[in-house]
Amino acid sequence: YTGEDTLSLHDALPIWFAPDVVHVHTFRGLRAGVLIGRIFRLPLVHSVPALFSQMTDAGFEGIPRFYRSQERWIARFVTGASVSELLSLKIPTAKIMAIHGTIDLKSVHRVHEQKQYHYSAIRREVTLLPDSLIALSVGRLHPSKGHLFALEAMQHLVRQFPNLHWIVLGEGDQRAELEARVRSLHLEEHVHLLGFQREPLPYYAAANIYLRTPVFESENLSSYQAMAMGLPVVGFDTGCETELLAKSGHGVLVPTKNSDALAGAVAGILSLPDRGVQIGARGADYCRQHLDIARTISELTDLYRCLGRKEEGECPSVLTV
Repeated sequence: YTGEDTLSLHDALPIWFAPDVVHVHTFRGLRAGVLIGRIFRLPLVHSVPALFSQMTDAGFEGIPRFYRSQERWIARFVTGASVSELLSLKIPTAKIMAIHGTIDLKSVHRVHEQKQYHYSAIRREVTLLPDSLIALSVGRLHPSKGHLFALEAMQHLVRQFPNLHWIVLGEGDQRAELEARVRSLHLEEHVHLLGFQREPLPYYAAANIYLRTPVFESENLSSYQAMAMGLPVVGFDTGCETELLAKSGHGVLVPTKNSDALAGAVAGILSLPDRGVQIGARGADYCRQHLDIARTISELTDLYRCLGRKEEGECPSVLTV
């Protein structure tokens, strides 16, 4: 394995334990991984970390071209982002493995069993009243995550729901901008930027609704956790093929970057007699059926074993739900 923390080829060289397969993640580890695979004649697996638009936004616009030029040295592209984007580069279908299971359902179940405790404990932690409503967002503080649009929606929502609070988990360069906008909108009592949290699941257990506002992607690990915890979700319709809101019906899609539509959808769910509990339950049910991380672990293990035996023609390729 080589990842984002790869410092040099020497650090990454697998000379101590004679591996059968090399699996590289993110961007910086990829070039080292290709070189390792070529030198030691090892099958290389690469986890595609993002949509191409996200790569460009992060300053890695050359990665898709690298995929195209180095495809022959990569045995599998493992992706939860976009199969169609890889196909557009003429990556052979047999070299693409789509992954779906990303949720540790055992951990989710343990936290969900203590939902009432977390519901109260998080409100005490943030010094909220017991009857406060919580809208949750999880993601780094970066323009691509769309937090400013959720913040603009909050100025309308608090008029209808004076006990509504928006909790954001994540850290990033946009913090100062968000804090300044919070002050200008006089929302200091309703917006809580809590920074990075190593254990985010209790916050999901305490929340009433999840705001999924990234402007490039659709589902990600954070929104999968919201689904698994049974939260109703309001998300931007980014047109991504990995969209699940329309499929499972666990929330509402609104036009991307439209704060008014976001506010209207949130208000609609919070105005329901059960505040969207039944809607959120659809997502939890979908996760139990399709998104257990144990499935992905099993599929990757089978792939490693197969590639390690050089049985290329029989190894798993594209997987569908």
